[in-house]
Amino acid sequence: MDTFNHTGDKTMFKRNSLIQYKGGGYDGCFWEQNYAWIDARGHFHNIYSSGYLGCDTLGKLKAAYVNRPSDCDIYCLSNPAEAERCADETPISHLLGIAQWLDEHAPGVILQPKCDECGERFDGRLGCGDDPHGIGGIMQEYRRLLCPDHADAFDMVEA
Repeated sequence: MDTFNHTGDKTMFKRNSLIQYKGGGYDGCFWEQNYAWIDARGHFHNIYSSGYLGCDTLGKLKAAYVNRPSDCDIYCLSNPAEAERCADETPISHLLGIAQWLDEHAPGVILQPKCDECGERFDGRLGCGDDPHGIGGIMQEYRRLLCPDHADAFDMVEA
């Protein structure tokens, strides 16, 4: 685990930040979303990295941000507006996995997406994806995200 020192340079990531970036870069896939976490102490955590563009260290993540800033999105989850933006913009299958990862590794950090059925925000750890569809190759994504109340109404199980 790398420690992040606040040096004031443009590669600085705030604490409690989720970094979403284009990773991948291997045969059969040009890129795919990858994720890293800078925790409350400033330590780097690799949530998911893949291919030659994957960042399994803080140094690689900083380099990706410097060299490809438009391929990175940073969500400071201590900021309610940023946490809401993350919950609204992140692909559903990724959001469900990140919510579970945060529950295990960053207790108290909870993403609250909107239910596509009722429009209310809910604890993302309890969400359920609905209506999967192909997005190219063998990949699938959900069209809708449901809160526990509406997932139960459709006899669905949690992700």
